[in-house]
This record gives sequence, C-alpha cells and structure tokens, in this order.
Amino acid sequence: MAKSRTTRLLIAGAAVAVLAVIYFGAYAWHAGLDPAAAGGPGHNVVTLDPGLYKGPAHEAYRVAREHPELLAQMHCYCGCDRLHGHNSLLDCFRDTHGGHCAICVGEAIDAERMYKAGTPVDQIRDALRQRYYRHES
Repeated sequence: MAKSRTTRLLIAGAAVAVLAVIYFGAYAWHAGLDPAAAGGPGHNVVTLDPGLYKGPAHEAYRVAREHPELLAQMHCYCGCDRLHGHNSLLDCFRDTHGGHCAICVGEAIDAERMYKAGTPVDQIRDALRQRYYRHES
C-alpha cells in the first residue's frame, strides 16, 4: 500500500514538473525570449517585448531588455511602487505600465544614456531622483 502511494506521489510530482516546464517555455516564447532561459538560474528577469511598442516606449523596453541589472537598481518616481507594488524601475517593464508612463520611459532612457557614458550607478540613481522626484503636497 505504501509503495503504491509513493509511486502515485512521484508520478504527480513529475506531472507538475512537466507542466511547469511547458508553461514557462510557452510564456518565454510569447515574450520573445529563449525558452531555455525561462526560469533558469540567473534568467528570472522577464520584460515585455520592445517590438510591442513604438517610439520612446520601444526604446525604454529595449533598455529594460538589454540592461535589466541597471534598471533593477533604480527607483521609479511615478508612484507605481504604491499603486502597482513595483520594487524597481525594471518592474515597470515587466508589464504594460512602462508603455504608457512618460516618467518610466524617461528614467529608463536617461539611465541608459548615463550608463553608456560611464556614469557610476549611484550617480545615475541620484540624477534620476533629482530630475524625476516630485514632492507630494
């Protein structure tokens, strides 16, 4: 009896694992990522496909896709931390929020420009705060 229960648990566990691989592979394919990278160690950052957007929003999603480690270190000053639970500027580009928020787009583009110019991350963070932070009344 115990052996058949163990067998059923192993089969159920294997089925869950297979479904997880299928789900995350399909999600990565839909997001335009390499399915082999989805959910793997060091590949837990997912952004929407920049091709879904045009103009500055396209550029901002491209920045997020190419420099997730940079945007993950930046705070977003549009208020999405309170409204959407975002923890960093990168979170704005994991969903559609960044595509319609001028602050998010501006911060991402400015961050990349400064990063490419060799500006240290702490100075980028300070510059974004100075430019985009608005005191609430």
